[in-house]
Amino acid sequence: YMRFCKMLANGGELDGVRVIGPRTLKYMTMNHLPGGKDLAALNSSGPTESARDGVGFGLGFAVLLDPAVSQTLGTPGEYYWGGAGGTYMWVDPANDLFVVGDAHQRIYRHKVTLSKVGIDIKGRGKRLRINYRTTDEIRRWATSKLANCAIDDLDGQPDSLVGYRSLTH
Repeated sequence: YMRFCKMLANGGELDGVRVIGPRTLKYMTMNHLPGGKDLAALNSSGPTESARDGVGFGLGFAVLLDPAVSQTLGTPGEYYWGGAGGTYMWVDPANDLFVVGDAHQRIYRHKVTLSKVGIDIKGRGKRLRINYRTTDEIRRWATSKLANCAIDDLDGQPDSLVGYRSLTH
C-alpha cells in the first residue's frame, strides 16, 4: 500500500514506470458528487465522521475541496481514505506528501507509541463511540472477538470498547 500511495503522490508513476496516466489520476481525484456538492450536503442519515463540510468524493477517495469550510489544515485537492479497521492513506500532491498508516498497528510487527516518535496526542484524541456502519449484532460479535485483546490509545495507555453502540439492528 505504501508503494501504491507513492505512485499516486508521484502523479501515477512508480520506479520510472507509468501505472496511471496523469489525466486519469486527475479525474479519479476530482469531486464527482452531484452538483459539485460536498459530503455533508448529501448526508441524510445524521452525524457521521465521513459526512464532512468542504470534502467531496472522487473515484475511491475523499477529496478536500475547501480547508476553511472543512475547518482543517490542508490543501485543496489532497485526497484520502480511511479503512474500517483503522488503516488510512492521505496524499497531498501539491506539497509532495503522502502518509500510509494503521492506527492499531494490525499490519505491522511492532506497535508504535506516538509520543515515543515525537507526536504528543495526550488529551487530544477523541473516540467515536457510535458505529453507524454495522448493526448492533455485528458490533457485539466483533467486540466479543477482542474481549481478551489489549487495546491501547496509541499513546501507550489502555483503552476499552466500553460504551460503544450501533445505530441499527
